[in-house]
Amino acid sequence: MFFLKSKVPNSVTFHRKVAKRFILVTFLLISSGCVKQVSFPGIGVEPFFGEPPKTLKAVARVKLLSKNIKGRARVELKTPDKVRIEVLDPLGRVIFVIAGEAEKCTLYNDGILKTCKWDDPALGFFINSRELYSLLTGRVVGEWKKIEGKKDGFVRLKREGGIFSPVLSLGNFREIEGLVIPFTIEIKNNGDTLTLEYLKAVINPTLKNDRFSLGQ
Repeated sequence: MFFLKSKVPNSVTFHRKVAKRFILVTFLLISSGCVKQVSFPGIGVEPFFGEPPKTLKAVARVKLLSKNIKGRARVELKTPDKVRIEVLDPLGRVIFVIAGEAEKCTLYNDGILKTCKWDDPALGFFINSRELYSLLTGRVVGEWKKIEGKKDGFVRLKREGGIFSPVLSLGNFREIEGLVIPFTIEIKNNGDTLTLEYLKAVINPTLKNDRFSLGQ
């Protein structure tokens, strides 16, 4: 009686081939200068990793519980305190925009354009635009204290003093052109949560000032 030999690959040989391919891909990504993930050192509330970028432009996922806002977003930041966040629907249409600097901002939501303040509790930020700019680039401005949390690679901070005491979580740190940026940012306060996850980020692109005014 004859038996046909099945062409099942040797498991050791197969895993070696997979490992070699993985090592090759990893080497190509690192040598090409692509974004790479880095570990976060245990530091206090001093500015993270030196000066922030002059500008930052990113595509992200955003979620704000109080406004029932969830989806892809475009983020634009310009030193020292200019911030613009756009939220898109599944078809890529802009459904929510907030932009401004210092204490004031302009908000577009549900087809209505109006002025606002960054630290208005109704917005869910609880901080001014300079703090928000700094935190979205992985730096700290203001009275923040490091707190202990899960051993998950995130840094957690709590702002001291004031009416509100938001808790900030920064994680998924990556290096772009020599600067380390948190790709996951979460702000919690008074039962509300703002979560921002960068999918792609560009350091120091040219951004005009009128991008932060919404025509007002």
